[in-house]
Order: sequence, then C-alpha cells, then structure tokens
Amino acid sequence: MISYPFTPEDAQKTFEKETTPVEYNVSDFGTGFKDENLPYMAIEYLTNNQDFPADENYNPKQDPQIQPYNDFLSVYSRRCSKNI
Repeated sequence: MISYPFTPEDAQKTFEKETTPVEYNVSDFGTGFKDENLPYMAIEYLTNNQDFPADENYNPKQDPQIQPYNDFLSVYSRRCSKNI
C-alpha cells in the first residue's frame, strides 16, 4: 500500500527492494520439501503418529481374525510384529 506523499526517494527504495535478486541456499530445498510437501507430510504423520502402543504379548499366528490370511503372513513378517 502506498502512503502519500510518495516521494521520488520512496520510489527508488521500492524499486531497489523489488529488483534485488533473491539468493537461495541448497539447504532451503530440503527444509522447504519437508515443510511443504504433502506426500512427505502424510508419510511422516502415518509413520510417527501411531494411536496405539505395541502389544508385546500379541502373536499374529494365534489371532483368529487373521487365520484365513496365514498363507500370506510370510510376506508381512518383516513389517511391525517381531513375533512372526
């Protein structure tokens, strides 16, 4: 917003401020990527914001709800549960 009276010195200062080149650092890319990238933010949220604590006594081989999937259990054996 321009405040009046607008002098030639004010115009020169505004011109210089708007025409100076912006300098970027290499670290700005990494910081900006982490702060503003939606897929990164989603993955960060899903991996670090678990709503439930890990149950040390849980054994997936004894869970009756996943008995139909026992053939596929070896595919997921290296994920979260160390009891498989």
